Amino acid sequence: MADHLGARFADVAALRQADLDSWSQVDEEMVALVRELAGRGRRLGLLSNIIEDLVPVWETRHGAWLGGFAALTFSCRIGVAKPDRRAYEICAEHMGVAPSDVLFFDDNEANVLAARAAGMAAELFTSADQVRALTARP
Repeated sequence: MADHLGARFADVAALRQADLDSWSQVDEEMVALVRELAGRGRRLGLLSNIIEDLVPVWETRHGAWLGGFAALTFSCRIGVAKPDRRAYEICAEHMGVAPSDVLFFDDNEANVLAARAAGMAAELFTSADQVRALTARP
């Protein structure tokens, strides 16, 4: 980018770290939801399109609540990303379930539609209360 702009940056490492930090912020309401659902015995899986450089950052900073997931599936490690159908299938495999056993949430409609095409029940995420309501059902 710097070359494209004709600019020079004095501390590229600091810029890189600032970028990683910006992608490492979490919504505490969602963290509480993960803990709540895991505490109720729900089997949770995470399918994320984060880059490889972010995985160790997330694992270090957020390991406590990420431990609520039965499976962490990162596209950078499986070679396919949402909305590729295979990403959903691999995530289900990592969870030890069939795609038809998964209720998938995402804030991107294309990912929701792709999850449905892979055989999952899927909902466009709107709120933690929506997730609570839909997961309260047997």
